[in-house]
Amino acid sequence: MFARNNNSSSLSDAEKKLTEDIYCRQLLNNLFEGYEQLPITKSSMSFFAIAMIMNDIQINHRQNILEFGSGLSTILISRLIKKNNLPCKLYSVEHDKKWFDLLNSILKKEGTMENTITIFSPLCASEKSKNNLEWYNNKIINTHISENLLFDLVIIDGPPAHEKSKSLSRYPALPFIKKKLNKSYSIYLDDASRKGEQEVIKYWKDEFNYSYNLINNRIALFSDDNFIQHSCLPC
Repeated sequence: MFARNNNSSSLSDAEKKLTEDIYCRQLLNNLFEGYEQLPITKSSMSFFAIAMIMNDIQINHRQNILEFGSGLSTILISRLIKKNNLPCKLYSVEHDKKWFDLLNSILKKEGTMENTITIFSPLCASEKSKNNLEWYNNKIINTHISENLLFDLVIIDGPPAHEKSKSLSRYPALPFIKKKLNKSYSIYLDDASRKGEQEVIKYWKDEFNYSYNLINNRIALFSDDNFIQHSCLPC
């Protein structure tokens, strides 16, 4: 595949990530076969991250999943729940109405709306934010989530934070969910190698005493003390 030799240590970081994603895409084949082509953009979560989350869902018997930022991961998790008949619900929050409508049309067509609750929540001013950045509308989210519902897996892949002026956009996620976590939980922050997400992680660690693991310089994993990460990559 690459012009270099087969020694993985000689691969650049970009080549290594691509190799990992190709491998993880193959692991997810059962969730693609028999379905129509999905919209995949540069903002889509990597196949490496998705495969790791899929492992977590199945191995740790996750029942309530909360996702900030809908997309490829939403559709694949919904397919996994339906295909494996898992006792699990996914709550997915999205701010972009056009993308939200496209996602819902796919979920409805595939018959996975029973296990997936999509929440359209426009961005607005938030008292929990840094630098007066906008976040999802808390009130709208809470109308879809019962007061006593606890989550055992959280995915943070939104709102958009790639622009320097919006680099801390994902900070409010932890203040919002910290009292909604089950005793056993895992939280995944995507794009964790970016400077903005690194700042967000530092705030979370300093203000809330949450430690984390940076997996393959891609995704930050926060979890309870008893959580055991099972790698989806070969040894």
